[in-house]
Amino acid sequence: MAKDFEEKLYDNNPRDYTIYLTEIGYSTDFILTALLKRMSFDHVRDALEANELDPVSRYRDDPDYWEEE
Repeated sequence: MAKDFEEKLYDNNPRDYTIYLTEIGYSTDFILTALLKRMSFDHVRDALEANELDPVSRYRDDPDYWEEE
């Protein structure tokens, strides 16, 4: 039963499948590392920017970051 559910979820919605793996106990660090190893640099940058984790977004409100040395 669970096998059928997992196979359908993996085939139809790999994002939800990945979240499901964390919910059943897989390490988020392990999953993150596995995904990052397969992603291109451009895909990683896009993901970081989309989630406002890039340096420009993270330090947008920090005036010290933008001062030239």
